[in-house]
Amino acid sequence: MERAYDTEHEGVRYLDGSSLKRPSRPTGPALAFIGIVVAAGIVLGGLFVNTTVIEPLRASEDASSAVARNLAKEPSIASLPKLAEMATLSNDEIKKAFDDAGYTYIAQSEEGDSDLTLYKLPADTSSAAASLMYLKGFSALNAGEASKLMNGGWLFSADRTTNSMVVRYADFASGSVEAAVRSAITAQGFEADSVTDTGTDEAGNTFTEGEVSVEGTDYVWKVSGIQLSSVYDIAGLPETSCYIGIRLTKAA
Repeated sequence: MERAYDTEHEGVRYLDGSSLKRPSRPTGPALAFIGIVVAAGIVLGGLFVNTTVIEPLRASEDASSAVARNLAKEPSIASLPKLAEMATLSNDEIKKAFDDAGYTYIAQSEEGDSDLTLYKLPADTSSAAASLMYLKGFSALNAGEASKLMNGGWLFSADRTTNSMVVRYADFASGSVEAAVRSAITAQGFEADSVTDTGTDEAGNTFTEGEVSVEGTDYVWKVSGIQLSSVYDIAGLPETSCYIGIRLTKAA
């Protein structure tokens, strides 16, 4: 190929550089290939954004909606058993009282006069689904599952060795531990003038305790509460959620 010279200076001939100044534009197959690469980049970018941004955001919104729906239902405190009314009952009598009230529960122990432990399920939760969640353990549940199983549910136990009964539950509505403790005291019907002590125990629980007489026998009651996050590490539940325990023990 003959080279094109267009300039000569002092005996030196220079090549024609005009072709280098012309704009270079891909055509034909090259242009098609570039189009494919750009389109692929757009698709992959969209998938990346959908996977890393949109889907997690949608999942978060769905989880928040599930928690909100579950917490809008009847709270646990609405169906709590009054321990003073259970104090003199046997295990079979307690279960009958719960059956008569229409409660569905998971019984962990129920033989004769041994200790009794059962978990009362929320009214709108099937026993099959709830049993699976309960067996996993609350710490293994996500916020949607935990709020579904906790709100409206409670754990009851009777210790025949120490002559005590206790019911534990999550309070999502009171807004503070102090308010949740007061609500529990009111729900149990414990009188203000029966209070003997109040404060914070060695475990960090806010508590109030007092005395009550049941059929001529003296009992000590104690209501204690703490932030739910101190008991179960479940992300997505309200920060103000509380865990409440109500105990009734036969006086020595």
